[in-house]
Amino acid sequence: MGDLLAKMDRAGEAGDNYRRALQAAESVLATDGANAPARQLRLSSLVKLGLDEAEVVILGVAPGSQAQQFGVSRGDVILRYAGERVVNADKLASLIASTKGARIELDIRRDGRPLRFIVKEGGLGMQCEDRSTTGQRSP
Repeated sequence: MGDLLAKMDRAGEAGDNYRRALQAAESVLATDGANAPARQLRLSSLVKLGLDEAEVVILGVAPGSQAQQFGVSRGDVILRYAGERVVNADKLASLIASTKGARIELDIRRDGRPLRFIVKEGGLGMQCEDRSTTGQRSP
């Protein structure tokens, strides 16, 4: 809901939703620290509230995949996909699934340099991980 409100330029209401999501995630994590969805919700909420930053880091590339053909490497950071900032690996997966028949842009950062690739229909063939810029990892 926060994302929808943000797109409608209703920043105050969006922030309220992100804060409620953060509280809910922290409540779950207080009793179940290994709860992967709650950890992702917490990180996403922190990022959207501007309290933390997150990255999606490429852990591996499948042989023969589009990612390998581009020259994408382990350790590259995904910045934008189809014009949208990527802040968690789940978001990237949902964006990839929704691009049937489209050619879209993939922006990554490698060693501080931005790079751009054109993605064709189908999967990229990458394994990704969410990582905050503080170096902590989340599922």
